[in-house]
Amino acid sequence: MYRNNDLIFLEKQKVIINSRGLMSYPQASEQENLAVSEFKQKVLDQDAFEGVLHPSLDIILAKHSLVAPRIYYLYSIGDYEQSDLTLMQHFIHPEDVVLELGAGVGITSALSSKITKKPVFVVDADSRLKSLMHAQEQANSCSINFIHGCIQHDTSQKYVSFFIHNEVWFSSLSPTSDSSCVPVQVPVINFIELLEAKKPTVCIIDIEGAEVGLFNSKFLHLPKKIIIEIHFPKLGEASGCQIINEIIALGYQLTTFSGWTFVFIQKELTP
Repeated sequence: MYRNNDLIFLEKQKVIINSRGLMSYPQASEQENLAVSEFKQKVLDQDAFEGVLHPSLDIILAKHSLVAPRIYYLYSIGDYEQSDLTLMQHFIHPEDVVLELGAGVGITSALSSKITKKPVFVVDADSRLKSLMHAQEQANSCSINFIHGCIQHDTSQKYVSFFIHNEVWFSSLSPTSDSSCVPVQVPVINFIELLEAKKPTVCIIDIEGAEVGLFNSKFLHLPKKIIIEIHFPKLGEASGCQIINEIIALGYQLTTFSGWTFVFIQKELTP
């Protein structure tokens, strides 16, 4: 199992990560492109490769054809979903029940399950990710219950078009001019009913901009904590602030944030 043990490099990388602002996506430099290429050759292309162990967590990103070399490289240097992982360590506890919207590569799911020692419920519109979640279960000895569907605040339709891209991370609800995008029909999941059925105490949300309007409803059950990645570069300041205000209006207090990831806790639970 590969793990980056260059502590000096990793400390320098933390400084770079923490210096990023809210309104722009990280840009890959030529130096990073070369590092990814070298990492692929020296690590990923080796027959013995089984996955990458996080540099500071006991969480493995398992070997899987859906995961691109750049993702493995960024994970190896602590630059993939690092804000989420850091905040989860502080705000998820063994007694929690976790619902996650947006599967990603499954590392946040694996960490949630390992902390709680319970199955984590994960919703994603891309059915291909079910096999990746299974690989993460096997690699990390955890339990991930994958739910195929698209969370929508408007549930007047039973199905919605979702555009599948060869690169998993570019799949989206929005059509593009890319010829490799293929529309598929995905079942709509009612967020209110899902929360009532699973009764999570923590909800983790990373759905690439689809979080707009998600909390503009009346809920039968609300989690004690919400850990949400708000995609300011995609949504803009006004929509990002709207999401924050809608969550606060439901009785939450914004407790902290790291990068684009914000933590809200129900007001009666905050000191």
